[in-house]
Amino acid sequence: MSPEVWTAVGSIVSATVIAATAAAALIQLRHLRAGNAINAMLTLRSAFSDVDFRRAQEALRGDALAEAMRDPRFRAFVARKSPAPSDAAGDLYRSFILVANWYEVLGSMVMQKVVTMRAVGDNYANVVDYNWRVCEPAIAYMRAALGDSSPFEAFEYLTVISRKWMDDFPSAYPPGVQRLNAPNPYPIEEEDYARLPSGVAANDR
Repeated sequence: MSPEVWTAVGSIVSATVIAATAAAALIQLRHLRAGNAINAMLTLRSAFSDVDFRRAQEALRGDALAEAMRDPRFRAFVARKSPAPSDAAGDLYRSFILVANWYEVLGSMVMQKVVTMRAVGDNYANVVDYNWRVCEPAIAYMRAALGDSSPFEAFEYLTVISRKWMDDFPSAYPPGVQRLNAPNPYPIEEEDYARLPSGVAANDR
């Protein structure tokens, strides 16, 4: 074989090796991303089960924070202009910060594509929306007092796209798959549900 042929063969072999190496790298990268996403979702589930986090959500249930915000002393505390008016107020504020910070982190993870919105939307969109409604009075006042709209903006972003997700995908159930239509044997006590705050997610009842 002539030198030109050997050169051409060598070029083809080199190109094949480079292509195979690139394909292997892409496959490895996909596996790494999948592994990171799985780890992130496991971390999310673990955090939602954390005792302190669940206690904080219980403390904020309903209108607890909105009621507290009616007190000017509590508002001054939220604006960092005075100490907590009571131990209970301090505990409530810490619960608000813990919950809001958690959803801020989750929103940042979605923004940076550490986890997909599909994973978050199918599992937590309604919970995100409910917790924003609960925290919104304090967040809005904090932003106004500081003259800064950046506090908890990743939480806000997550809420906006969660609401859009619920509008676009009202059910996570795959279309075309038979439903079981399980009968409910219990009476619906409307007066009990009427006492629940609007926007309470099924997962939070």
